[in-house]
Parts: sequence; structure tokens; C-alpha cells
Amino acid sequence: MVGSSTVGDKVRFGPFEADLRSGELRKLGIRIKLQGQPFRVLCLLIGHKGEVVSREKLQREIWGPTTVVDFDRGLGTAINKVREALCDSADSPRYIETLARRGYRFIADVQAVEPTRAPEAKIPEQSHEPVRLEVVPQPAPAVTLQASPPITLAEDPAKNPRGWRKWLVLGLAVVTACAWALGFWSARSPIVQFKQVTWSEHVYPGDSALERFPGVVTDGLNVFFPEMRDRNLVLSRASIRDGDASPVSMPADIIRPSVADISPDGTRLLVLSMTWAEPEHPLWVVPSHGSAAHKVSNALAHDATWLPDGESILFASGHDLFVTRNDGSAHQKLATLSGRAFWLRYSPDGKTLRFTMRDPQTRAGILWEMAADGSLLHPLLAGWDAAQNECCGSWTADGDYIFQATSGSMSNIWIRHEHGRRLLPDSVRIEQLTSGPLSYVSPVPDRHGQGVLVIGTHSRNQLLRFDPASRRFSPAAVGTNNANRIVFTREGVRVAWTSSVDGTLWQSLSNGSQRLQLTSGPMRVSLMNWSPDNRRLAFAARKPGGPQRIYLVAADGGTPEELSAEAHSQTDPSWSPDGNSIVFGRSPQYLGEDTVPKALYAIDLNTRKRVTLRGSEGLFSPRWSPDGRYIAAISLNQRRLLIFDRTTETWREVASQSINNPTWSSAGDAIYFQSSDMEDQPIYKVTISTGRVQAVVDFRDFRQADKVNYLGLAPDDSPLVSLRFATADIYSLTRD
Repeated sequence: MVGSSTVGDKVRFGPFEADLRSGELRKLGIRIKLQGQPFRVLCLLIGHKGEVVSREKLQREIWGPTTVVDFDRGLGTAINKVREALCDSADSPRYIETLARRGYRFIADVQAVEPTRAPEAKIPEQSHEPVRLEVVPQPAPAVTLQASPPITLAEDPAKNPRGWRKWLVLGLAVVTACAWALGFWSARSPIVQFKQVTWSEHVYPGDSALERFPGVVTDGLNVFFPEMRDRNLVLSRASIRDGDASPVSMPADIIRPSVADISPDGTRLLVLSMTWAEPEHPLWVVPSHGSAAHKVSNALAHDATWLPDGESILFASGHDLFVTRNDGSAHQKLATLSGRAFWLRYSPDGKTLRFTMRDPQTRAGILWEMAADGSLLHPLLAGWDAAQNECCGSWTADGDYIFQATSGSMSNIWIRHEHGRRLLPDSVRIEQLTSGPLSYVSPVPDRHGQGVLVIGTHSRNQLLRFDPASRRFSPAAVGTNNANRIVFTREGVRVAWTSSVDGTLWQSLSNGSQRLQLTSGPMRVSLMNWSPDNRRLAFAARKPGGPQRIYLVAADGGTPEELSAEAHSQTDPSWSPDGNSIVFGRSPQYLGEDTVPKALYAIDLNTRKRVTLRGSEGLFSPRWSPDGRYIAAISLNQRRLLIFDRTTETWREVASQSINNPTWSSAGDAIYFQSSDMEDQPIYKVTISTGRVQAVVDFRDFRQADKVNYLGLAPDDSPLVSLRFATADIYSLTRD
């Protein structure tokens, strides 16, 4: 053991605890990944806390006196990894101080942990945790996978009414040649080689359910992609050859950069400045080397692409497609669609446009095609049912079409063979290129026809409870870590949760025993609440091919009952305290909802009569107070928290800031919520009688988690949170 002369085997500093003998580092009970050599550096510094540890001593005790490696670079890398694990900074250090040309000093207070203390609770292991690929930063060997057998689709004869006559004219010889070609292609499944391009593990994989598609583009030498750094979204650039990544310089006005496209000559990026709670965003043209940028005037969009000439831009706003010059002048509407279009891409010859459109009712992604003049709109893969969601297609340099498709919770890459269609014009082949173990999204062909760049990702969750008295987090002992949502009965005896793996609804005793699955796939549950008598649950869920609905199900199992059938989606069911009514709302546009008017609605469970809550237009996320007097809700842009007094039928604003998931305290005297758009994503409490808003906890010590979700309150009003640790990088796929 290195450097333990002045401390014990286990030490505590700040929110961290280090076991110097076993090599484990934990933060508030959660294990933090730190490799062997950086951990030994940390041990040595802790063992000499308050002292300057010279570079020579570090070299002698960590690397050894006969080392032949680049010591300076190795030490710098190790110190950076330690600081990253501790969320520390060289400019304003809390733990490790740098002394120029002298060495390093550990400056935090260190306490020995008594060996007789009670064992620390461990995070419960997830029973079906996704496979984690452990990698080290060195050139990746090629991995070969056999692609799945191709699928052949017959195209709609109406699109080619003279096709059969062409075959009669060509004659038997051509038919024979085409049949031979088809047999050759079908028998030959290509080998797919994988190579890892980036190594940060923090590429942003997006969230298609919230219409956040992670743009990836390439100029042939570099790949541009979204990346999470300290939970801030940045646009990064990495060399395809060696993977070295760095942020692209952006104007301060661009809040969360999302790259939509790269110009045909590879010198300019189309970048959206993202605001999470808004459906449309400002559009910018940014040079790929990151110098001066300019805003495209009069263009608010959710996606965009360059026309093949590089002088005009096509952008999507609402259900409309517009063409404009690069400076924002000469706006012209191209088409009006039935939904919102994403991932707009032109064919190499500029004659065809393809894009992903979310069905306004089902929210499923469908690939569409139209002529460049806006005519001949039709689904691209009509009759193809191998996946539930299609997305993000682009043409390869050799004329094929690459896209992603999701089945269940896994997304894979597919190719639609098109460059040989002159031989077989009435059929196309669709072939699966990947099949796990990662989920692959955002495919972009390279510029040389040799391969495809994709984001490969997997994630895991950790469920924690915050104790306001001790100001510490601990594992939430409910027997699961894979919960997207969680809600207790009022007495705390039972708990219900939704699985992040497949969206199923479960309930159990609060310690995780006596589990019972209440729903099954393909239905995916998003939100739920217990009835006041704990005998039923109301939940919002979506089935394939339909909008989100509210259902009721008995707590001891049974067939879910649809609350009220209608054409538009429903969400956020909340029970009245007497159990006779349910209030619900609709999702905002930025959550993938259509453009129908939004308000709050109450349904009498005895008569099934529905009424609109007075003055609730433009509000969603209703929550009934425990005493039944108030209904809380937030504005569609998530900037206002209001309460409706049912005795006076008036609304009153109680908070104005970023607001997510309002939750009543058990006594009904306060509302808790999370400000997700603020730095460190704090949880706040607003007292109803005084209007005082006070911070409860923030998540500055959890910056290794790429997402922190406030799930609600335990029966004792302690906040429950879910940390998501997503591992995502760019990979290169090459077919032989």
C-alpha cells in the first residue's frame, strides 16, 4: 500500500471515502471508478496530506526508479483522472493543489474511518444490468461481426406502373442476369468491422422520447458530436484517426449546441442553440474550425440541413419545412407535414429529400421520402415491420441508405441497398449491420464510401434517497436500481416503479420483497400514482401504434382499464383525496406532443364525465394536494409553478424559475420541485403559506452522472433521485 504512513486503511474527506488497501473510492456510498495508477497517486498524496509531494517522489514510488515511459505525461494524466473523479479543479482546488515545478499537495481534511463501524450499505445490484464494455485508451483492434441476413421488400407497384413492361422488353437474358445478381447478394452477408474512435465515454446519446436527437457529422477527417462535460452539453470535434477530442469554440449566445448538418464542402456547421423547454430553437452557421459564427435571421427550428449547393438551408419549424438563404433571407415554404420532421437529408443528386417524422398520435418514428420540390410524399419503408421506430437516415457515398431502427429498448443500424436498383427496380434489400451489445444511434456515412460513424451507448441507474437531517445520500432500499419513476403509498408500506429496461410497471413492499409485475410489453409506462386506498394505480402508458393513454389497474394485478378514449394523448394522472376523481393533462410540444390546445381535465370515476379545469389553459403536470383543496400545475415552458384553489376557483403563482416534477409534501404545506435547467440541478421547496422558496439539495458532487432525475418524495418527505451513468462513444463501422 502506497502512502499510508500517517492514516489508516480507510479514510474520509469531504463526501469521499477511500479504502487504501482494497483500492476502492466511494462518494456518499457510491463507488467511483478510478484506475490503479491514479488511485496509487491519490493514496500517496493522502498519506502525506498537507505536505508537498515532489514529482521525484511520485516517480520513485509510483513508477519506479527505472521507468522508461514518458513520466511527465503519465503523471499529468494520472493527476487529471484523480481530479476528474473528485470533481476537483486545478484553478480552484478543493483536494489537490499544484505547486509549479515542485509537486502536489493534498489540502483537504482527512479523517480515519474506524474499522469497528457498521458496514456501509451497498447499492443493490441490478439483476439485468446492461453489459459494460471496459476499454483503455489505446488503438482499438478491429472487431468483426457477421451481419444479419438481408430482408427483401417489394416496392409499391403504383410508384413504377411501367416496370413489368420494361422486363418484357429487356428479355430473358437480362432477367437471368438479375436473378444471378440477387442470388449473389443474398448469399453474401458482409463482415462488419468495429473500431472505437473516441474514448471520453461522455458522448451525448440523446433522448428520442423528448425529441433530442444527437447530431453527428463529419468532414472526412474529423467527426463532430455532442458531448457532456460536467453535465453541460458542448459540441466537440475528434480526429477519426486518433480520437483526440476538444470542444468547438462557440459564441456565448449558443446555449446548448446541437449540430444539425455540415456543409457539402465540410467547412461550416449548422448548429441549433437548444432550450430544453422550447420546441423551436435559434439556428446558427458556425465554421467547423470554430471561429466567428452568424445567426440565421428569422429562423426558429428544431432541425435543419444544407441544400446540395451549400448556399441555401432547409429547416423544420412546427409542421412546416422552409427554404432560406444562408443569411436567413428569402424564406419560402416548401411543404406542410402531418408531424414534426427531424434528420433532414438530401440525396447526393439533390432530387430527393428524406427525413424522420414523429407520428403525432403514436410518437413512433417513421422514415419519409419526398421529391425536392415537396411533391410525392410517402413513407419510405411501408410494409417493413422489423422495428418499432425508424430514424436518422443518410445516403452513403456509393448510393446506399443507412439508418437506425429500434426494437424494444435496443437500437441497431440497418442499410437499405439502393445503388444496384437499376438491375432490380421493383425490389430493395434491407440488411441489419449491428446486433448489440451496445445500442447504436445517429449513423453518419463517412465521405469516402468505406464506413459509417455511429454512437454506441449503454447506461445504468442508481437510486438514492437524500436525508435532509444528515445531508447525505444513501441507497433507496426498494430492491431496484433500474427505476425511471417511483412512488410510495402514503403510509410507505408499498412502492410502485417503472422499469427503465422495458417500461413495465411493478409494485412491491417498500423493501423490495413480494414483487408483482402489473403490465407487460409492448406497453411502456411513464407516470403512475397510487389511489388513496392503495387498491389501484393510475398510470400513463403508450402502446405501439397509439397515443399515450391513462389506465387504471388493481394493485394485486389484472387487466389495465383505459380511463377515457380520445384522439389525443393523456399524461400525469393525479387522484383526488377521496379517490372519486382523477385530474390529468397533456404533454408540451418539446416532449413530443402534437399542437392541440393544452389544459387540465378532471374525470369523475363514477360517471366518467370529463370537465376542463377553469383557467388551466397552457398548463400541465397537475398534482392534487393531500387535503384536496389545491391542484398544483406548471406552465408549458416549465417556468411557472401555480396552484388552483378549488374553494375560490382561482390560480396563484407560487414560484417562477425552472421547474420539473412538482410534488406535494405529506402534510400538504409545501411543494418540492427540481430546477433541471440550472447548474447542479437543485431541488427546491416552496412553502405555500409564505411563498418562501428554499434550496434543499443540489448535485454538484455527482457530476460523473450525466443525468439526475428527481423522482419525488419518500413518505418522510426525503427526496428520491435516480442517477443515470451513460457510457457512449463514437465507433467506426466498416463493411468488407
